[in-house]
Amino acid sequence: MHTRFLKAIFTASLLAVLPGKGLYAQSFNVDSALSAMSIDEKIGQLFMVAAYSNKGEDHQAELEKLVRQYHIGGVITMQGGPERQKKLLHRLQIAAAFPLLVGQDAEWGQAMRLDSTYKFPTSLTVGAAGGTMDAYDLGHALADECSAVGVHMSFSPVLDVNTNPNNPIIGARSFGSNPELVNALGVAIVEGIQDRGVLACGKHFPGHGDTHQDSHKTLPKVERTLKELMEVEWVPFKGAIDAGVAAIMIAHLNIPSLEPSGKPTSLSHKVIQEILRDQWGYEGIVITDALNMKGAAAFAPPGELELAAFAAGNDILLFPMDVPKATKAFQNALATDKVSIKSLDERVRRILVAKSNCRAYTDWLEAKKSADPTLITSDHGSFEREDNNQRVSFNLIRNAATLLETGSASFPIKNLEQNFLHIAIGDFESAGTVKQYLDRYKEMPHHHGVDVDDQEMASKDAFVVTFHQDVKNPWRRYKLEAYEKELLDRLAATGKPVYILHFANPYGVLSYPSLGENVRVLVMYENDEYAQLLAPQFLFGARETRGLLPVDLNHWGKTGDGEKTEELLRLKYGIPFEVGLDAGPLNRIDSTVAHAIAAGATPGAQVLVARHGTVVYSKSFGSQTYPKSKPVEWTDLYDIASVTKITATLPGIMKWYEKQPLLLKSTLGNHTDRLKGTDKEKLVFEDVLAHQSGLQSWIPFYWSTIENDSVKSYWYTSSPVEGYNEVVQGMYLRSSIRDTMFAMLAASPLEGTDYRYSDLGYYLFQEMLEERFNEPLDQWVSNTFYSPMGADRLTYNPLAAGFSKSEIVPTEVDGYWRNTTVHGTVHDMGAAMMNGVAGHAGLFANANDLAKMMQMYLNGGYYGGHRYFQERTIDVFSRCAFCELQNRRGLGFDRKQLEDGPGPSCTCASEQSFGHTGFTGTMVWIDPKEDLLYIFLSNRTFPDAENWKLSKLDVRTDIQEYLYDALK
Repeated sequence: MHTRFLKAIFTASLLAVLPGKGLYAQSFNVDSALSAMSIDEKIGQLFMVAAYSNKGEDHQAELEKLVRQYHIGGVITMQGGPERQKKLLHRLQIAAAFPLLVGQDAEWGQAMRLDSTYKFPTSLTVGAAGGTMDAYDLGHALADECSAVGVHMSFSPVLDVNTNPNNPIIGARSFGSNPELVNALGVAIVEGIQDRGVLACGKHFPGHGDTHQDSHKTLPKVERTLKELMEVEWVPFKGAIDAGVAAIMIAHLNIPSLEPSGKPTSLSHKVIQEILRDQWGYEGIVITDALNMKGAAAFAPPGELELAAFAAGNDILLFPMDVPKATKAFQNALATDKVSIKSLDERVRRILVAKSNCRAYTDWLEAKKSADPTLITSDHGSFEREDNNQRVSFNLIRNAATLLETGSASFPIKNLEQNFLHIAIGDFESAGTVKQYLDRYKEMPHHHGVDVDDQEMASKDAFVVTFHQDVKNPWRRYKLEAYEKELLDRLAATGKPVYILHFANPYGVLSYPSLGENVRVLVMYENDEYAQLLAPQFLFGARETRGLLPVDLNHWGKTGDGEKTEELLRLKYGIPFEVGLDAGPLNRIDSTVAHAIAAGATPGAQVLVARHGTVVYSKSFGSQTYPKSKPVEWTDLYDIASVTKITATLPGIMKWYEKQPLLLKSTLGNHTDRLKGTDKEKLVFEDVLAHQSGLQSWIPFYWSTIENDSVKSYWYTSSPVEGYNEVVQGMYLRSSIRDTMFAMLAASPLEGTDYRYSDLGYYLFQEMLEERFNEPLDQWVSNTFYSPMGADRLTYNPLAAGFSKSEIVPTEVDGYWRNTTVHGTVHDMGAAMMNGVAGHAGLFANANDLAKMMQMYLNGGYYGGHRYFQERTIDVFSRCAFCELQNRRGLGFDRKQLEDGPGPSCTCASEQSFGHTGFTGTMVWIDPKEDLLYIFLSNRTFPDAENWKLSKLDVRTDIQEYLYDALK
């Protein structure tokens, strides 16, 4: 039979790309196809039957029977999976004498019906974002997802103006309650879908937004006047029709102002023929909402129902109750002239035109050429689509976040030196991502549910409450339970700031109790990974809020309300596309680190990449030790060795410099009595910072406490005693060793003024800074930088700071001095002798909190709403200070090598870049030209500090090269 169809259209067929219609589609001559059809084949074209790919052979065989025997014109795909659906459609296209039109409800993508597919944000989120370009991009992505699984018509967008907060079936499926907003976004979605060769279907005409009943269960009544319908409900439908929408779906509604008889609008000749066709001049497809819904099915029995829908003016009869009965009813109606051949041909012709404007014919031909469904290949474009889907979703959720204009508590939160408590309610088990990203800004305890006692509440300065709706279904619970309302009342009654992050349908806010001025509400609309990643960023000022309410929320806010905030220049977290990076090269980081671990270069690592202040790559690899042990977590602390120089000591020197601009030209003897009368007295500050003062590279101070491979009893004790400092557990060293060390340093010979990297100057800098600031270095740097930044995991002596050993990565199995595993105390011997606090080493950090300090440098001295340095100060210390002397160094910072050859960074880094490396296998690198930050933390020294494989394999610099590849 399909041969007859092919012959009929052969002379008029056309192979073409149809701009704005059937992308990559083969068209056919509609009149020739129509003339080739029998009466029964024409009748069959009217029916679009439900097809489930998750049902068994009986269902599939029944579908095939309907295709072969009743010539159905299409199917609406329902629940199942993508591969199963493609195979089912392949089977049905093979059986079809004429191309099948495949439709699907895909409002938020294939995930609305299929498992293992991508879920996009709901329409209400699109409405809050408000951008037509974002909506157009969403339309593109929705269409590509449809094409990937054989769908030709997306039953979207929803054009209903949701003016009823209690609407049980539309709600988040609508763009909002403003008809102009719904119109603009609806048109953009239609254009986006159809520009990718998929047919769009606007629904649910004449407007399902002002109902309090579900037409799946009953016939909802809409008490709107004709004037109200024209001014509200119909605005988006007219806009979509003007934009060329391929189809309009008719709702099952009782609207007395249109159809006084009480007949469902889907069966109303006045609504469809007189208004939509005659008055509006619509020439596209008109399709019923599903005829098995109670809103229509209760009106007439099978057969009569389909005939009534046809008589009203519908072209496609969706979800017919009984195809054989409906077919018989049409045959009888044609035989008795109740239905004319002319009207049937008119409907079928419109259906064929739609099929010619999409991939229906192409998919049908391809199925005929490859009759074996096992030959269907996987979708090779899935990775590209996945990247684009993430981009579209991320943009929408980022732009949608809406800060309600109620309450006066400070938003965003600037002061991180407070004690916060997080409480997750609703579907709290889904709160994993938001917990992590709250902690990335400021660590806090997390509670699930309402198990918070008054004593704990009293100990906190502010509360973060996250309300979570079920992520899979927008109709699931989005209102607070009574016990959750009681919790909010208790929190509000404290008078302390309460920040509610609402990961749910915004109508859920209406269920909140009346709360005081100390409560702020941020509506995120979604409860997915991106929403939970982004919300803490808005809360702590990393990003600005820009979303506007798409619906009215009574006293909480009106349509169009939303407070816009400003950024505080804290680290953001995003995805590569957002900052102009290609994810492909970044993905190579994973395999490079995995190879390094397998090769014995390091047991594990943390890698972080940020651009334009946005972290786009942050991963932990491997385990804390060899052999494989506890996996490395993002919170784990690494001994960052000499990166301490630019993270603790150099900030102190820069602060000093801003108060005393001549500091860099002054001599060390001007600032410490320890060097009086020595050849170190006249060393110049900037020469020491640039490692060209003649100081030795290092002095093995600990040797002076060892004799015959054993520690001298004079210096050590095995238990804590006053006047002794801990080196490692069970090993305590006289604190007076500090004077001995400085005496050895002062007496050490100078070795010329060529470039020679040295730790020694930083011992001196530490003492100078502590004297100047009248505070130990570790306390001063924490109070001045780390604590205000929320960098709690940037610390000296982590065990004393309250971290457990399980959170700290070991550095070495020491068999030459400490004779134990160095775990939780500093690896560097000199720093260990200084009670763990030294100017050249001693800091522990995770990549996340170390990045805060480095981003402050990249921001020109500004971070989190605080100016720490003048921008010029960063420039003075980071630029090449003595390039004319062939010294690549800045003042404290390391820099790219001057010529090809070994150096701390890849040659691809810009001439403006700077950073530092550490003995334990660490590296930070900042490139102002590309606004790029790179951090690599490892414990390559475990178990043996003489393991140099990390450098020999060029692991750190290879990864850095990937970053620059990603820029291209």
